[in-house]
Amino acid sequence: MADLFLKSLFHLMAIGALIGCASGAAKPPVIPAQSPIAPPNPVTEGLPAIPALTCDTDATFMAQWRDRYATAFRKRWQRAIVAIAIPPDAITIKPGESIQEIIDQHPPGTAFVLEAGVHRSQSIAPKADMRFYGQRDSGGKRLTTLNGAIVVNNFAPDPSGKLYIAEQKIEPGQVHGNTIEGRERSAHPEDLFLNHKPLIHVADKAQVAPGKWHFDYAAHQIYMADNPTGQTVELSTTRVAFAPSADGVTIAGLIIEKYAIPAQMGAIGDQTAAKNWQILGNEVRWNHGVGIRLNDRSVARDNYIHHNGQMGIGAGGTNITIERNEIAHNNYAQYDSGWEAGGSKFAFTQGLQVQGNLVYGNDGPGLWTDIDNRDTQYLDNVVYDNVNMGIFHEISHSAVIRRNYVAHNGKDDPWLYGANILISTSNGVVVEANTIEVHPDYGHGIGIIWQDRGTDYRSTDNRVFDNIIRYHSPKGRSGAAVDTPAGKRKIYQTNQFDRNTYYVTPPKPDEFAEHYEWADRQAIFSQMQEFGQETHGREIVCADSSPKNPRIDRQNLRNPSAI
Repeated sequence: MADLFLKSLFHLMAIGALIGCASGAAKPPVIPAQSPIAPPNPVTEGLPAIPALTCDTDATFMAQWRDRYATAFRKRWQRAIVAIAIPPDAITIKPGESIQEIIDQHPPGTAFVLEAGVHRSQSIAPKADMRFYGQRDSGGKRLTTLNGAIVVNNFAPDPSGKLYIAEQKIEPGQVHGNTIEGRERSAHPEDLFLNHKPLIHVADKAQVAPGKWHFDYAAHQIYMADNPTGQTVELSTTRVAFAPSADGVTIAGLIIEKYAIPAQMGAIGDQTAAKNWQILGNEVRWNHGVGIRLNDRSVARDNYIHHNGQMGIGAGGTNITIERNEIAHNNYAQYDSGWEAGGSKFAFTQGLQVQGNLVYGNDGPGLWTDIDNRDTQYLDNVVYDNVNMGIFHEISHSAVIRRNYVAHNGKDDPWLYGANILISTSNGVVVEANTIEVHPDYGHGIGIIWQDRGTDYRSTDNRVFDNIIRYHSPKGRSGAAVDTPAGKRKIYQTNQFDRNTYYVTPPKPDEFAEHYEWADRQAIFSQMQEFGQETHGREIVCADSSPKNPRIDRQNLRNPSAI
């Protein structure tokens, strides 16, 4: 223990010259002694509570908890689907009938029930306040599918004998979006599905191999290597399931799949969504661009939004609610997540509420507010295993990020961009009472960064407190970083970390891990305190509990008598 204290003292002496630079004339904002945390949220009712992380919480236990949570979550939205009442006067539409022709014959406000089965290649332009319901069974299984693809069953071996070719004349869709290198053909919105799995679209017939396909648009020819005999092969050709033709529309209990919607546009909502839509209890999958796009006063609740080509859900506008949705495994088309891809992205919103969602496995950020969002609330979400940040608030303003479980995000991100929760060039954000697990091989805890994104955006007046961060290895950091002269001093003067608890695993039993980022350097816990951060915070060293190697609570190394 004496060696430990001497090392701490040495680190404190070494940073003396840096303290003035980090603090300057201004002092960090004062954190209140007691933070008023809001009462439990009804959106989590009936779900397993987030375990209290400690040194004894191992990865297997948390993986099992995530599985239990996901199972309970799905059972809840199945119950919600069963509870959706279909009006007794709803007009019935059978598979094969033209949905648009039927709704054109009825006034605004009419309700329709789409009978069980597949309604293929239908694109709907609703009138105001129309309602659309799918049939489902007593257990909440959805029975009605809107499918934007055609069946392709005229394949034959091509002259080489190595590939299969089909003649298919279509009107090509809008080409849009930035993809990763090697997936440029994904900017085309058409997908080829083999037994309901999208194949990789390649730029040349010579690149076609099992799992890949090529569309020669000029010659109207499709090439694939997989034997299509006895298989279901579909080509997505219809742009949008529900066009933004009127306000006040309700869509409930449907499966909406395989629409050739371009990137940044929604199979529900297209490019500029209409207002006051209610998207309730649907399964939205395998659409090339975005699954759902929302506008003012709209709600997406109890939906399963998964395996869409670019992104699960997007929104822009005022007073939008994203609640109790499962958002998973989006961006199969491999769009560049630095451009826009992953679970979600919200821009130019006011009063956005994102609460009680289950968000995982997306190739990109999980939950992302980007560009001039104000008064955002991220509450009680479970967000894990996303390739980039878990919760990401970028070039925006006031937000509350509270009581979320955020874990194992940020696999492919350098710098603090790999943070599970990241505030990027944004101000007035409160991050409190979250539970965070940092993967042993990648990612960070909670980060604030400031980059040159224009004079309207800055990382100031952010508060990070009462969070629990569990590091499972010496890797990973929490804190702040800057790469623009404009924020060099202010980022450290005007942001505050306090009352957070860090469970850490040191490189060796008697060594310190640099789990903190402040004043242009990686730091240990005592250095963060010398910079005016974590005055009431705690770092608990997770180690063998034997007397030779005790567990250490570094609550206040500036005042050893307080330990």
